[in-house]
Amino acid sequence: MNFDHHCPALGNCIGLHNYKFFLLVIIYSWLAVTLAGYTLYRIGHLGTIVGYVLPIFQSFKSMGE
Repeated sequence: MNFDHHCPALGNCIGLHNYKFFLLVIIYSWLAVTLAGYTLYRIGHLGTIVGYVLPIFQSFKSMGE
C-alpha cells in the first residue's frame, strides 16, 4: 500500500484508498469558511471585525519602525 504523507489534521496517513475523504475535508472546510464569511458580510459584522483587527496589525507594523 502506498502512503503519500501523514495528515495531522485527520490523524491518519493519506493513501490510495482515502483520498476521497481527504478532499471532502478540504472542500467542506472551504465551504464552512466561505459561508461564515458571507454570513458576517450580510449581517454587517464583517466590517466590525476588520475594524478591530486592522488597527492591531497597524500597531504591530508601527512597533517595527
